Amino acid sequence: MKEKKVITNFFDDVSLTKAHIKLILIIALAMVFEQADNYNFSFVAPSLREYWGLSVQQIGVINSLFSTGMLLGTLFFGIISDKIGRKKTILGAAFIFSIGSLLNGLAPNVELFMVMRFITGLGISGVLIVAPAYMMEMLPSKGRGRIFGIATTVGFIGIPVIAVLCNIILPMGGEHWRFIYVIGAVGLVLVILGAAWLKESPRWLVRQGRVKEAEKIVEEIVGEEYKADLSHVEVPAEKVSFAVLFRELFRRGMVKNTLVLMVAYTACLSCGLLFVNMASTLLVDNGYTMEQGLRLSSLLSVGLLLGPVITSFIAEMGGRKLPIAVMTAGMGVALIVYTHSPNFTVMCIAAVLATAMNQTAIVILNAYAPETFPTKIRNAAVSIVTAFGRVTTIISMTLFPVLYVKVGFVNAYLCLTAFDFVAALCVGFFGKRTSGVCLEDLEHCE
Repeated sequence: MKEKKVITNFFDDVSLTKAHIKLILIIALAMVFEQADNYNFSFVAPSLREYWGLSVQQIGVINSLFSTGMLLGTLFFGIISDKIGRKKTILGAAFIFSIGSLLNGLAPNVELFMVMRFITGLGISGVLIVAPAYMMEMLPSKGRGRIFGIATTVGFIGIPVIAVLCNIILPMGGEHWRFIYVIGAVGLVLVILGAAWLKESPRWLVRQGRVKEAEKIVEEIVGEEYKADLSHVEVPAEKVSFAVLFRELFRRGMVKNTLVLMVAYTACLSCGLLFVNMASTLLVDNGYTMEQGLRLSSLLSVGLLLGPVITSFIAEMGGRKLPIAVMTAGMGVALIVYTHSPNFTVMCIAAVLATAMNQTAIVILNAYAPETFPTKIRNAAVSIVTAFGRVTTIISMTLFPVLYVKVGFVNAYLCLTAFDFVAALCVGFFGKRTSGVCLEDLEHCE
């Protein structure tokens, strides 16, 4: 009988298996529905205004409720996943946004529709915050960033897919907008498949003292020729309360990492969302035509899709932190070209590059952040730094228009550029190198 190889470091010394492929497929497809639900309202809003006679202010309220749901979901699901497990949290979040989408399609009035958009935001952010950490814990150390980039690329296909469906269905008028949200309920199929195919993270199980369960799952994933021995992995003596979480985040040796990620998420989310959401409006306000503004908006969607594609090629370079720094600084440079070029074609090229580089930085950052925190607080910690970035984004959405009125088109964008450069320097000089390194080794590298 052939002697089995002994695994002592989870999945770091093995190749991808069929079980890994199933995991990646489920997460990638969940991201397809997540991105489709994230962007479908921008297409549906005009139909809803006509159907229910909504004002622009009511459309704004619906957007605000969705954003608030995402903010609260980021905090809730990140923290709860460290308590009940990664698998249950991802499946629960996917169930919530699928049911929310279905009830949006069945809503008899705008009040229920608003509530369901809030619920959908909760669920979407749950998948968004937990899936990256789950994949980082379940994949081999070599190539995990590249694989995450590929999964995210598949997820972003949801944006053009929902755009095509909306362009086919919405012109039919009447209540046909409901079909867009009912389609989102197909995500319930993924919940059923995920319950069968996804395994709980062995790293999380070990942290709960469930070492034998963790070893069994590792063996199920890597195959019969391996035997898992995780008895050497440290099991924490204390439960992680909120007090312990914040003490860990800001203790000596970890505070630098926490602050770097807060700055990075603030810059990447704020600058990216401000640019995408305000670009066409400010362009028209500065004398360009409405047609040019719409053309620019369409081109920005290309940049959003390019980001994950670029990620799959560069995520493993420079210890993961270097691509984040370069892409963030690159967005700043592209914004300078965008604001100073007198040629509309050059402006469009710069805008697409700025969006693509920003999206690349965000996708890599979503893989990078979970790697930098220890398993016992990983998702809760990521939820805190991400929520900080979302809060500052909400604030900047209010302040940036005021800044634009006071200092003008060029100077307002130069402020975003300066912030990008600061974030790039912070990540480049003070961030950890994580690509290709075992997560347990990173915990002791402070």
